[in-house]
Amino acid sequence: MYKIILPSIVIFGLCGNVISLVTIFSSRIKNAAANHYLIILTIADSIFLIGLLLILFKLDFVYEFCLAIEYVLGTSSYVSSWSIAALTIERYLALAKPFQVSTTCADRQRWKFITIWIPLAFAVNVVQIASLRYYDDPSDPHYPNMRRCYPADSKLQMIIEVSDAILCYLLPCIAVVVLNLCVARKVRSSNRGFREIARRNGSRRSGGPQNEPGIPRILLVVPVVYVLLNTPFYLFRIADAIAETIFKNMAFSIKGGMDSFTTNLYNAAHYLYYINFACDVVVYAFSR
Repeated sequence: MYKIILPSIVIFGLCGNVISLVTIFSSRIKNAAANHYLIILTIADSIFLIGLLLILFKLDFVYEFCLAIEYVLGTSSYVSSWSIAALTIERYLALAKPFQVSTTCADRQRWKFITIWIPLAFAVNVVQIASLRYYDDPSDPHYPNMRRCYPADSKLQMIIEVSDAILCYLLPCIAVVVLNLCVARKVRSSNRGFREIARRNGSRRSGGPQNEPGIPRILLVVPVVYVLLNTPFYLFRIADAIAETIFKNMAFSIKGGMDSFTTNLYNAAHYLYYINFACDVVVYAFSR
């Protein structure tokens, strides 16, 4: 089944990301602040999908390639998550403190932030890769279908897994959800204030009903999509690390022990996670 689902996700995502990049670069507002983050996000997601394509061709069955692919996937995942968080933070600051800094100062701070956060993603994932071990157990019945690198069974690995979930998922998720809700609340409050001013000035006495500007759909679409597509994957990762390291239980481990139901949930969580990197064009379309 994965030979159908995974290529479909990768092909759809790469085509959609190309369309998104062409649209952004051909628009008159390609230098807008939001588009800087969208460009980084789309490129990072495309690199992640290319990494999945390498897995599809089983290049991760060679230990060195397996390490390289894991590094590419981990780094692009970090950059993708924090691109969404950075976009949300900047949108919130632009609404909360619109006159506090000049455009030039804002641009300088933005690029300073980008030059810090992207190299940090590369550095953090070196630790993640260093914890991987060579898998060579021909006695395992699943050995012919197993990749050649896997996380070590140690408390250090559990700490790495939990830290990765916090840095790559939990913190960006909190930023995206909380700040988007704050922005939505401010937009709703502003709309209410404009309606009150219009009512006092009697601007509607001669006209019929008018459509009120609502909350921008992107404020609702982005956090919902991010949470729904990422949460199951990271819950499985944390559950696997804790169960295997502390309780010596392989119930959530791909190395053996999962029943068919858990395996289906495991696969579904991964497919949702992969769709997160392939749905940029859909999110942009519904956010217009």
